[in-house]
Parts: sequence; C-alpha cells; structure tokens
Amino acid sequence: MKSKKKEKSLIKELDAIRSLKNESIDLRELEEKMVKLIEKAAQYYQDQLDNNMAQFYFEYGSILVQILEQSQDSVENSLNCVEISRNDRELKNTQLAFENLEAAKTIIRNRLDKQNIEMYKLQEQLQQIRSRINETELEMSLILIRIGDLQTWREDYKDGLLNFYAALDILKNSYNYKELSAVHFKIGNAILLQNDNGCEKLSLNHLEQSFRFCYQQLYNKECDLDLSEKNLSKIILDNDLLKMLIEKIEDTYIQLNEVNACQKEIEKWKNSEPILQQEIQYLGKISRQSNEINGIQIKRKI
Repeated sequence: MKSKKKEKSLIKELDAIRSLKNESIDLRELEEKMVKLIEKAAQYYQDQLDNNMAQFYFEYGSILVQILEQSQDSVENSLNCVEISRNDRELKNTQLAFENLEAAKTIIRNRLDKQNIEMYKLQEQLQQIRSRINETELEMSLILIRIGDLQTWREDYKDGLLNFYAALDILKNSYNYKELSAVHFKIGNAILLQNDNGCEKLSLNHLEQSFRFCYQQLYNKECDLDLSEKNLSKIILDNDLLKMLIEKIEDTYIQLNEVNACQKEIEKWKNSEPILQQEIQYLGKISRQSNEINGIQIKRKI
C-alpha cells in the first residue's frame, strides 16, 4: 500500500523546485534535483506513465527548456557566435526536454480521454435519472388531476383547482402536451363551475391554452391560430377534439357577453334609481292617505 505521507513529501519537493525555478539560481542544480526527484517518484508510483508523473515530467522538461534558452542567449551574445555550435550536452538536453514533455503530454491526454469517457457515462446516468424523474412527475400529476376530478365532482371547486394547479406546476416545463391540454381544460371548466366574479375571462385563458397544447400534440407544431372571439367562426378544423374545444371557447364567450350585458343593465339601473325614487316620492304626495299610487301598492322602502 502506497504511503500518503511519502506522496506528500514528493509533492512538497516538487513545489520547492517550482518556487526556485523563478529565482536567480543555477538551473543545472535544479536539473540535478529534478532527475533525483523523478527517480523517487517513478519508484513510488511504480509506473512511469502514472497520472501523477505528468507534473514531474513537465517541470523537468520546463527546466531543460530554460537551460537551452539561457544557452542560446549566451551564444547570441558571444563575439564568435557564428562559429559556435551546440555542444553534446545541449543536444542531450533538447532530447530530454522533448521526451519529458511528450511523456507529460501523453499522460495528460490519457487522463483527458478517461475523464471524457467518465463524463459521457455520467451524462448517460443523469439522462436516465432525469427520465425516471419525468416518469414519476407524470404519475404524480395524474394522481393530482384525479383527486381534482373527485373534488370537482363533489362541487369542492376550490380544493379541486388547487390540485389541478399543482399538477400544472409539475407539467409546465414538460413536453407532455396531451396532459397539459387536459389539465388546462379541467382548470378552465372548474373555474366556470366555481362561478366567481370574472371567472369567464380566467377560464378562457386556460381553455385557449388547452386548445393550443392539443393542437401541438396532434400536429407536432405550435398553434398560431387567432383564437379571438371574432375569429373563432373562421377557423376550419378536421379534428373532433379541437372542434369541441372551439365550441367550449365559443360558449364561454357567449356567457361572458351575457354577464357583461347584465352588468351594464345593473349599472344603468343603479344610475337611474335616484330619479325613480324622486318620482315615487312626488306621487306619494298626491295620495298621502294611501299607500297606493294609481292602484299599485308601494312596498318598496323609500
């Protein structure tokens, strides 16, 4: 079993050489230290191409390159630079530098290949996990929808809508257009049944979404149809389900228009009520001894 203490000692020596490399120190002295350190590292890791050997080869190769660069500078500064050629040591250092840097490159390339393979496997695993999560989320949304159906059947529209909305929250980022269409329809229908103020407009929003998701499920493309009230009669469809959804939207618009018309009449009556009260009071003065006006019993409180 490899000693972690021994490995830490090797890394510590390597870090010390790295720090000395940038200082004014004899590079040949560092070269000798690196040779000894590489021997110790190879003996410890028991494999010259071990992943951890790359950093030792790289530092050794870098030191050799620096030595060659210094040697080249001294040659260029020499008065007899044209006649001076590289000596055997420089050639040896060049070869050693290439060998060590190539060894470091080979190790790092192998490491990258392995890491890429590991990443690909992890991506596959993540995709499988994501797929299982999607399946579980779909199951949960279907359960919530069924609970919402039951509560709606019992006329508990508030709790039914809470479960429908919870199912929609799960499905909203999915591509399950069939279930998205279904839950939007159920929400729109439950809102109408709840019959709160403004329910028609809110219901229409969900019914239109239901239509669009259903269209996308059937034709595998986004729905760009104009679903405004004035344009509904112009839409030609060859699918019974889509036709049913259009009819539901049309009926909801009719209901909305009836509500709006009724509200206008109420507002009109409210605005005219003070005048009506004045007329009744005036007629009441004509027959103070009777609670009748022209034979009509006045029961309204003035």
